[in-house]
Amino acid sequence: MKKIVFLAFLFPSFTGLYSQTSLDFLLFEKINAYRNSYGLESWLWDQKVWEASYGHNRYLMDIGQCTHYQEGNDSTYTGGDRLMRQGVIWGLTRENCAVTDRYNNETDEEQSEKILLQWINSPAHHKTLLCSTSRYGAVSTTHTAKFEWSVGAWWTYSTLNVYS
Repeated sequence: MKKIVFLAFLFPSFTGLYSQTSLDFLLFEKINAYRNSYGLESWLWDQKVWEASYGHNRYLMDIGQCTHYQEGNDSTYTGGDRLMRQGVIWGLTRENCAVTDRYNNETDEEQSEKILLQWINSPAHHKTLLCSTSRYGAVSTTHTAKFEWSVGAWWTYSTLNVYS
């Protein structure tokens, strides 16, 4: 009985380390509202896509850079590879990555606006936001003080993956 109680006590601790943030959901909501303003359907949240996005964010934080590719691992090299590794079967996939500063204790609302604007103002990333054939997606955001061009500031890494 003691083992069961102990495991029940530990379970929430472990699952809390690997879950979506309020910023993930807020940014995804804002992306869908932006898509709707162009007459496009909202993307449906896909947990397996989030897991691929989260894994890529962890990689970006570890290397302190922003890139679409994961060097040294063929099974996670591209966004499509990362989706397949999670068991997602896709016909078309797209990925947006961003790194934004997080100065002055910005709120999630402010951060989500900043990330979305960064993607809107980049033609290739904007094309992903307005992709009419993608149906499913998820976004992951993580915070760290590690970024190759900065010391001491806090940064938010964001990865959006979508597929059809």
